[in-house]
Parts: sequence; C-alpha cells; structure tokens
Amino acid sequence: MNDGFVHQVNVSPGGVPKTAIADGVVTPLGIEGDKQAKPGIHGGPYRAVCLFPLEEIERLAADGHPISPGSIGENITTVGLDWTKVLPNARLRIGTDVALEITGYADPCQAIAGSFLRGDINLVNVRVASSSRVYARVTAPGTIRAGDAISIESAGDADQPQLAEAGVRTITQVSVAVSDLNRSVAFYSEALGARHVRTVGEWGLAFLDVDGIGLMLEGPRHGGAVVPNATTICFGVEDIDGSFNAMTARGVPFDAPPLLQYEEDGVQGGMAFLRDPDGNRLALVCRVPVVRAD
Repeated sequence: MNDGFVHQVNVSPGGVPKTAIADGVVTPLGIEGDKQAKPGIHGGPYRAVCLFPLEEIERLAADGHPISPGSIGENITTVGLDWTKVLPNARLRIGTDVALEITGYADPCQAIAGSFLRGDINLVNVRVASSSRVYARVTAPGTIRAGDAISIESAGDADQPQLAEAGVRTITQVSVAVSDLNRSVAFYSEALGARHVRTVGEWGLAFLDVDGIGLMLEGPRHGGAVVPNATTICFGVEDIDGSFNAMTARGVPFDAPPLLQYEEDGVQGGMAFLRDPDGNRLALVCRVPVVRAD
C-alpha cells in the first residue's frame, strides 16, 4: 500500500537551495552529489537524508513566503504522506530499493531564513510533527526519482528517544593513564597485539588501534597516572553541541561545555567531558572536516 510519493529529489554542492535532479543515488551518507555547508552539524549517517512535505511548502507559499521545493534544504520533497505519522523511528520504503529510518527532527537555522517572510525560520517548528523537516538514516541504498511510491512500513513514536538527539553512536577511543609511556606502548602492541599508530612525545601521548577503536595512552607528561579515575571512554557523536544540549536537558552533569581540543590533518576534534555515577571519566568526541573560506 502506497502512503505517498516522491515529488522531487534535491541536492546542492553545499547549503541551500537544493535543486531538483532526475535520479538520486541514495547511499548510507546521503544522495550522491549532495553536500552540506556545515558538515558535522548536517549530514553523516544519521542525518543522511532530509525530508519535507510539499503540502506544507504550498501552505507556506500561499501565505506569501518565498518557499519552494528544495529551498529549505530537504533532499526529498514528499507528497501525499500523512506527516503526523512521519515520526522518529518510523521506517519508510521508497520505490523498490530504498529504505529509510527517521532519526529525528531538523532544527531550523538561519541558512533557510530566505524562504520565509521576515526570516521567521521558526515556521518550520522542530518537534511540531505537522511542520518539521525530518532527518533519516539509510537502511537500504538504491536510486529514487520523482513519482516513486513511499510507504510507511512501521510507525514511529514521538515519545521515543530520537536516534539523532543524544547522538552517541559508538565507542571511538579508550584513554588509559600510564606511568611509563614507552613501556606501555610495548606492552599493548607486543603483548596484546594492538597496532601502534604513533607516539606524540611533546604531548606525552601514544595512539594505538584495536580493530578500529582507538586506544590512547596518557603518559606522565600528559598527567597520566596522576589524576584519579584518569581512564576515559570516548563516545563518538555527530553533533557535539546537540548531544551536549540533549544530555544536559536530561540532567546529565558535564565538567565543562564542548571545547575544541585539536586541529590537525584537516580535521577538528571537539570534546566534552562528564563522569558516570562512580566518577569514571567519559567524553563525547566529534571529529569534523575543517571548512575554510576561499
């Protein structure tokens, strides 16, 4: 049973507006040819595709707003879907191949202000199911085009936690305090078989890899073996500010707001430290490409 259709598939080389294309190749990281002006805030596997209904665009346009399909950055403009059912965790099937899972609502931002009278971006209210853009992750890739049928295969639930809200995806790194950096590198690499990536002597740090998960050894120069509970588990997130705000709203205490910790090899790393109920140190980590103006 079809619940709606694809009205338009939209991409851009970065930012808005996104313009229509005939065929969209949908991958786990989004539609081929589409880029975001601010990677790390938009995009990524849990914000791979953005959707918005034609009915809401037409309603806003009838009120005089200069909005059109793609102008507020949605990749898929739908038609015919009951948007009150397009909720976090809902699963959609598009055409014969593509499947999506709604991961959360897209916050309005100033980039889309040109589509609204007086720049009133809050007309696409986050958490108002009838008027919010939504993000989705791709559970089955493929090609989509205008006219493809969309079906809601399983319902979402507005009261369930959004996959994109807290943003914790994986453990990216475990940091261990050590008293002798070189001795510990030898132990973890030779005795346990971890792959030694590099040692940064001036920082007092060594980095190893255990099947894709980082192991950082903190020697005395970096305060290792001095700070109580210095072992740290690092959790990867896509939007560190969004994760910090969502977790703070739930009453999770942080040692400090997110801070830029390093910039190297074209990548910025932000971290926010917190502790579990026993005082064990945890961290949210977000790594995004450095975007520089030409």
